[in-house]
Amino acid sequence: MTKDEFIKTGLCELYILGLADEEETALVEEMLEKYPELKKDCQGVEKCIGNYARKSDKIPHWCLKKSLAQKKDTIQFVFMAIVFMLTVSLLFFYFFT
Repeated sequence: MTKDEFIKTGLCELYILGLADEEETALVEEMLEKYPELKKDCQGVEKCIGNYARKSDKIPHWCLKKSLAQKKDTIQFVFMAIVFMLTVSLLFFYFFT
């Protein structure tokens, strides 16, 4: 496999993310030894992935926002149910004791 073919496979990205299987890991390590300039390329990819991860963890994904909104609605419903039960209990206590 040539250097360009290796770059196009995306194995470097899988390797960096820890998603490469044993065979792919062995191939990546072999290619990094065979082509030392690939190591710099992979380090650049690793840096980009790290930067993306650091930046994207500050912005909630829309699914997370939706999930949080649903949990908020559930909490509000439970709170209202508790308030209702306490009100009924107080009224019962007031009228029947």
